[in-house]
Amino acid sequence: MKDANTVYLKIKHSLHIFQAENVLELAGNLIEGKYDGRAVKGYFLPDTGDGSPGILPADFAEATTAPDNGAGAYFGKCVLTQVINFYPDASKTPSEGETNNGIVKRENVEVIHYPDCQQLMFHMPKYAWDAGVFRIVDGVTGAVLEEKPVREQLNGGTMILLDTLPLKPGFYTIDADWPDGWTHRIKFVKMIPGFPKEETYRHPPGNVRMVQNDTEYRLFDSNGVEIDNGMQQIMAATDRIVRNLKRRVEYEQSGRAGLITYVEGDTRIVFDWEFAGGNGVVIIFVPNPGQWEKATGTPLARRQEILEFVSECVIRDQAPGCRYEIGEGYIDILKR
Repeated sequence: MKDANTVYLKIKHSLHIFQAENVLELAGNLIEGKYDGRAVKGYFLPDTGDGSPGILPADFAEATTAPDNGAGAYFGKCVLTQVINFYPDASKTPSEGETNNGIVKRENVEVIHYPDCQQLMFHMPKYAWDAGVFRIVDGVTGAVLEEKPVREQLNGGTMILLDTLPLKPGFYTIDADWPDGWTHRIKFVKMIPGFPKEETYRHPPGNVRMVQNDTEYRLFDSNGVEIDNGMQQIMAATDRIVRNLKRRVEYEQSGRAGLITYVEGDTRIVFDWEFAGGNGVVIIFVPNPGQWEKATGTPLARRQEILEFVSECVIRDQAPGCRYEIGEGYIDILKR
């Protein structure tokens, strides 16, 4: 079902990130603009592939019907186009926002596609229970599709996980902000199924070699260079999900102190803890980065996410409404 005042257009000639035969839903009114240096009449494109708007010349498109999608599920791929951090209030400096709240980097935003689900995932730069508003906006109509406190979209203390399967093909903006207005903005385009198509010249027929066994599926070209088939990304995302399902935190108390144990399969990491004073609730003693691998038997690269998991579990299970800070050799659980 299309929105009022929009039309479905089939692309006749590839432009920007859109390939021929793709179908876009755009505002139906014609506008004037420039494409490739020439004045044209066409349709407003909210995003040309780098977050900036443009125009689809009318002679590049023809009217068509809505793509045939399953009810409530749209399996086209999402293409990430822009990640920026900014203050809507121009009187505030970006350096202030970065210092107070941090930034979301493009390389840390993941768009993951499975056969039966899709996810867009990123982490807020710091513990985000007290962050501002999470918002999804339709780039064509300007309609706010969803708006709620960031905490209601959190999976843990920092991770934003969005199911993109219910989103129909179109142009989207996600904003997640902080009480002072500092905003993390992510823009993406949801394509119809089958797009974007791989260019055939990248993998000439007959020049592709496949290696497959019980644990991996890999492609190589005739020069022995591996072709990215997306499996590494899917496997990494699956590993994170499975790991979260299999890990837990156990608690022991003896008077004003005790032990907290991180459990993941055969891995058990034990941390001492004790009650704190003042604004502190609990202090958890952890190996510093230089001692981490020897003390825990796990890679240093996993230190931050393990400590975040422990901190979030402690707050959920033992100290609701509190916040945490991770230091060199400790985790502080603090009152708000």
